[in-house]
Amino acid sequence: MAVLAGVSGLALPYTHILVKAARSCPYEIIYSVCELHNSETPEVTEVAKQVIGVLRECGHSALIDNALMFTRELKRVASSWIEKWYFGIEEASRFWLGQRNFKDMWEVFVPLYESLNKVS
Repeated sequence: MAVLAGVSGLALPYTHILVKAARSCPYEIIYSVCELHNSETPEVTEVAKQVIGVLRECGHSALIDNALMFTRELKRVASSWIEKWYFGIEEASRFWLGQRNFKDMWEVFVPLYESLNKVS
C-alpha cells in the first residue's frame, strides 16, 4: 500500500491485484484501503474507491462503513488541539511573513476557527 501512496503512476497496475485481494481476504486489506481513500493523489483515491466498491458488491458494506469511520475518528483524535493550532500558526506565519500573502494565511486559519465552533 505504501507504493500506491508514494508513487501515483504505479497506482493503476496495482488495481487488479488489490481487487483480487479484497475479494479473497477483505479483513486483511480494509484498513490500508481506507487510508488510501483519503489520499491527496487522485489516482490513488480512485484505486481505493474501486476496491471499496468491490468490497461493497461482495456484501461488506458494514465493514467498509465501520472502517471508514474508524480511520476518520483516529485521524481526528490523533492530533491535539494545541498541535493543530501550533502548526496552523506556523504555516500561516510563513505565508504572511515570507510572502505577504494574506489570502493563503487566512485560508489556514478558517478551518481552525471552524473547528472551534464545532466543539462549542
